[in-house]
Amino acid sequence: MKTRSPLVLAALAAPMLAACSGSVPFDPSLSAFEQPATVATMDITWSSSTGEVLTGTIWAYVGYFSEYRLSSTEGVVCEGETNRQGIGVMACNDGRQYPIAIEGYGRFSGSYTASYPGEEIQISWQ
Repeated sequence: MKTRSPLVLAALAAPMLAACSGSVPFDPSLSAFEQPATVATMDITWSSSTGEVLTGTIWAYVGYFSEYRLSSTEGVVCEGETNRQGIGVMACNDGRQYPIAIEGYGRFSGSYTASYPGEEIQISWQ
C-alpha cells in the first residue's frame, strides 16, 4: 500500500473543505434547541414563620429541572433552580441562602416545609 505524505493529503482535502464551508447557512430558528422546553409555569408562595411572604413563578423544564424567582413587597428577591431530584439552593438579594430538597419533586402542585435556624418555611406551588 502506497502512503501519501500529509502535504499531499492536505492538498487533496482543501478543495473539498472549501466546497463545504459556508454551504449550510445559519438558521436562527435552530437556536431554540439550545434552550430547554418549558413543560409548565406555576405560581409559588414562600411563607416564613417570621411573617415574611414571597410570591413568584416556577418554570419547569424538560429534563425535570426547574428555575424559580420570588419577590416580596419589601423588595426581597430570591431565585434559584432545582435539579431533577428537587435539590438546589435559593439565593436572595439580601444575602440569605436556603438549601432546597423537595421530596416527591416533579408534581405540578404541592408543598414543602423546611426548618432553618431561627425560622420555618412553607413553600407551595400550583
